[in-house]
Amino acid sequence: MSPLQQHTVRVLRRWPVIVVLALVGAATSAAWFFTTATTSYTATAALSTQSSERGPEQDAVLALGYVDYFNQESYQELLRREAGIPANVTLAAMTGATSPILYITATGSDEQAARTAATAATDTFRNDVRESLIEDRRRTAEDIQAEIDRNSAELVGPEVLQDVQVNIVLDQIRSLQGRLTDVLADNTNHLKPLQSEPGVASSRESPLVATATGAAGGALLGVLIALLLVATDSRVRSGVDVPARLGVEVLADIARVAPAERARVVRNLANSLRRGVGAERTVVAVVAPHGSAAARRLARELASAASARRRQAVLVRTDLTTPDIRPGFLDALADRAEARDALLAGSDGVLVLPVGRKTGDGAWSLVAPEQVSEILDEIAGGSPLAVLDAPPLLEAPESQVVCAAADRVLLVLEGDTTSWADAREALRLLGQVDAHVTGVVLDKPHFDSPREVLHPRNAVQDTYGDTTADNAGDRYASTEMNGDPSTRSAVPTPRPQPWATVPVGAASENHNQSQADVPDHG
Repeated sequence: MSPLQQHTVRVLRRWPVIVVLALVGAATSAAWFFTTATTSYTATAALSTQSSERGPEQDAVLALGYVDYFNQESYQELLRREAGIPANVTLAAMTGATSPILYITATGSDEQAARTAATAATDTFRNDVRESLIEDRRRTAEDIQAEIDRNSAELVGPEVLQDVQVNIVLDQIRSLQGRLTDVLADNTNHLKPLQSEPGVASSRESPLVATATGAAGGALLGVLIALLLVATDSRVRSGVDVPARLGVEVLADIARVAPAERARVVRNLANSLRRGVGAERTVVAVVAPHGSAAARRLARELASAASARRRQAVLVRTDLTTPDIRPGFLDALADRAEARDALLAGSDGVLVLPVGRKTGDGAWSLVAPEQVSEILDEIAGGSPLAVLDAPPLLEAPESQVVCAAADRVLLVLEGDTTSWADAREALRLLGQVDAHVTGVVLDKPHFDSPREVLHPRNAVQDTYGDTTADNAGDRYASTEMNGDPSTRSAVPTPRPQPWATVPVGAASENHNQSQADVPDHG
């Protein structure tokens, strides 16, 4: 996608702003039109610079010069004062194509005022030009007459002239007198009236044009505001901006897709993450900058999509900020329980290792890449895909270690919630541990997610594994607290019950855990 297309998508994403401002502009323009619109009248008079002593093209050039002179603001101020033309009447001059004809127009809200102004402006302008030409010719005639007088004085002076000299002086006088006659009779460059009575035309702006103009102006203002919002927006809105701003690929944008389409996209994503048929398992870490219900749900969906009848995918909850009452990941790290014994099974065949029980302050110090790999080797030897539900990168230091142990890392960004600064910081932290960031998934938290029902692994019917009902007596149905939390044990019960159900993507798997028991990540 080109930069122009990207900017277009960003602007169109804020189409409500553009539409609202376009409607406001249209309504404002329409209201202004119906309250202030009046009929305007334009009176037009015509003058000509045509002369029999010049070519038409020279007359047209002269007409252009007169038009430019008439339209000067300084001259129009003098013209209004001299002709008594009111300020609410607009004066203008123009030529008729390349002809020697020029038109003088007067536009106002009153027909008679426009007609009078056009007549007065035309007559005054023509007289001003005429008087200027006459004054110039008068000065020329005076100069010629002074020269004639000097020659005449030579004839009557005391000095006696020879006949030849007298004839020369007389020829000069006759020549000068001929020039004087031509100058006094010359009317070149004078403006001649072509239309003594100005014609008047009325006009009124169309309400549709006014409304459309207002709508276009409002829409343009909306586009400018949308561009400003794009430039100042600090939140991730869509996948269009991610490659340019973060430098990573968007693998999927499932923030606003229908459930059926979402399931298909997640299946395709799970297929693309696996290394190939017959290959060893692929470990994928799903992580978000901050605690994200969307990331937890995506991790569960990826594991479910990758599960097969004979090869179940494994989901490992590693978010130490949400400890559980059930044995799991933390217990395996602290050597308090075997990871395989702590596995639970979902109805879709996914094997889930809970986050485990609280170990005390500094639980994150237990996490190391080799330990994570050992746990995965223990519980996911034959699984096609192992999904790590990683802690939030900007809240838990162990998240870097968990992600470093994965083959691929999916960074989940919540649309309209995650900031660009947090996304860049998350990528920086992943880069510090050389985690392989496969790409970004855009999603939103879904509070109507289905509830997750987990059973002890040997209590699940032989749908995804080889268990039978004969060993149902070993099901874990409840837990009892025996002294210190680190010595909690699961007590068998003859009646099979599922583990406590929690919504997929919930913030914690233990809703009875007090906030004070959360490990310190400071």
